[in-house]
Amino acid sequence: MAKSMLIVAFLLVACMMFMHVSAFTDEAGNNCPCATTDDLRWVCGSDGVSYPNAAHLNCENKCKRSNIELKHEGKC
Repeated sequence: MAKSMLIVAFLLVACMMFMHVSAFTDEAGNNCPCATTDDLRWVCGSDGVSYPNAAHLNCENKCKRSNIELKHEGKC
């Protein structure tokens, strides 16, 4: 029992190290939490903005109720 609890605790800490919740601001100025990663795999949105990764682009769409599409990988 103690061993399984230790494994669960380790896995939770490992997940927290690789993910965090970014707070974006929506159109009304409210915080809009999104789960994103810190990995830098730049993508270019159809709005001409470079996003650190696709998760950040998707979060922007969710929070601002926009429809920005992934134009290409890499910075704009």
